[in-house]
Amino acid sequence: MGIYKVHESNLEALKAKAATIEKKCRKYNCEFKFFVDPDFFYEELSDDNGHKKVCKFYNVTAEGTAQVNGWEFVATLEHTPQGNIIRKAVNDLSIPEKYRHTKAVCEHCNTLRNRRDTYLIYNKETNEYKQVGKGCLADFTKGMSVEWCAFLATFEEELEKSGGMASGFTNPDYINVSTLLRCAVVVTQKFGYIPTNGFGMTTRDGSLQLHNESEGYRNTLTKELREELHSRITKIDDYPEAAITATKAIDWLSRQEDSDYIHNLSVLMSKEYCAFRDTGILCSLPYVYLKAEAREEAKARTKKEEQDSQWVGQQGDKIEATIANCRYITSWQTEWGFTYMYRFVTSDGNILIWKTGKDLDLENPVESIKGTVKNHTEYNGTKQTELTRCKVTFRQPEQPSPEQLERARKAQAELDACFNMI
Repeated sequence: MGIYKVHESNLEALKAKAATIEKKCRKYNCEFKFFVDPDFFYEELSDDNGHKKVCKFYNVTAEGTAQVNGWEFVATLEHTPQGNIIRKAVNDLSIPEKYRHTKAVCEHCNTLRNRRDTYLIYNKETNEYKQVGKGCLADFTKGMSVEWCAFLATFEEELEKSGGMASGFTNPDYINVSTLLRCAVVVTQKFGYIPTNGFGMTTRDGSLQLHNESEGYRNTLTKELREELHSRITKIDDYPEAAITATKAIDWLSRQEDSDYIHNLSVLMSKEYCAFRDTGILCSLPYVYLKAEAREEAKARTKKEEQDSQWVGQQGDKIEATIANCRYITSWQTEWGFTYMYRFVTSDGNILIWKTGKDLDLENPVESIKGTVKNHTEYNGTKQTELTRCKVTFRQPEQPSPEQLERARKAQAELDACFNMI
């Protein structure tokens, strides 16, 4: 544990839980400290789409653990046929890889039983890990039960996530992995990724709402947040291409270098249903995949554009060009307001630059641009044509054709099959 940034809406609940933990730790002679710095501070939060909000925070210091003779509780191992899900209580430790696949054996009493969970303890003095069952754990924690050790671990997880506003939403006990992944793809594409400690509707919240609507479950969002969600998204069945993206994300996952994050995602992807506590990491997969793919595509595209780009027209010429892609570059403030810089690549592979006071909404692709040639420049050896007094036309989104719907149906079948292949 350490110092944590806590949103004001989460503070009272943390105080109440800390008081309970402190009382229990005193009984077992375990050290525990909890202190709230009275000097609060304000911070502006922003999501991937630039939505901002000023929030009030407190710094909270928390220290404590249940241990005896150097042994401390560090993780819960949930045993599944596909592998173990590791729920860390001490995040700065690198847990040995073997515990991702060990059976539910207690290394203290050397018994193998049909346990759902076992518990990992660590000795700082000897740098030794040991997997123990529920009954034997008390021998290493001054008699404190596994429930109270897990209570301490859960409290640290709450501290880490307390930087965002409490949602207070109800959720189903089990969630269909395939459906939730498709929902997370759509929410990420429409809103960007908003982590679970963000404000308003997070990616997980929006994905669970779409999932529950698809499965006929109760709402997880307030009326206001549902309206925000459906201002850009109707229902998940209206986005058949999401199944294709989800299949690609699973394939990408299977080719990544091993880590605890990749391992845990791989275990979840092999399941048909997951618990609510697993939905945060599952909903992060589309963002991580799309970001990695966009990075690779941008590198390849930029390299080709830089090689192909030529100057267009002469200074003062009025031109019109069909646009292959457009992206925001940067912005700065002047005495007349903000100036935004956009980079357009024409269908001929030429690069156009426009500096303007207009904040373009690039949710829909740019179809064409009309403007006057202001100057011919070079940037890092790449020829660019700077325009002024421009008019931009956007391409309207197309409805999926019957052929696309059929491809999406087949992709969904492939997606369902993927969960048994990882």
